[in-house]
Amino acid sequence: MSDANQSSKTPLFILGAIALSIAGIGMGAYFALGAKGEPVGNIVLTDSAPSLKFNLAKASTLSFRLDATLPAPTNENSSRATRNAVYDTLGESNLTVTDSYQGRAPRVAQCAAYDGRFVSASDTKTEVAVQGIPLKCTFTGAEPGEHTLTATVIWARGVTARSAVLEVRAEAP
Repeated sequence: MSDANQSSKTPLFILGAIALSIAGIGMGAYFALGAKGEPVGNIVLTDSAPSLKFNLAKASTLSFRLDATLPAPTNENSSRATRNAVYDTLGESNLTVTDSYQGRAPRVAQCAAYDGRFVSASDTKTEVAVQGIPLKCTFTGAEPGEHTLTATVIWARGVTARSAVLEVRAEAP
């Protein structure tokens, strides 16, 4: 094989190795940060009485993801600054989820509506939509049977969400 032919294949090999590395990092991030378990249902947090009733077939860990659309701050001068201001507002907002299970004392989990993890966001001049926020609130060892979850958010800075949906997921051990 000539040196000219060898050197023309080297850049293709390097590009292929880079592409595989990027794909590997992306897959690792998806499994590390992605949603755990199977979807159980959604709680619309902007409803007057946000709740969800469901049955678990087996003991599971309940976890949550948040999709929220908030008004865009008017004092920011770039798209990035606008999103960062919304992330700050979400980080200062408090979510409370209560699990009532067949007459037992309710269990309560509380967490911030955002903890700095990577999420998908889009914005316009009037609002910012953030999707798939993985939350630190969980219920481990949720027993099989009928559960009723209720959820509330105390939004920081006097913000009222235009939409907010809490996705509930169950992951069996």
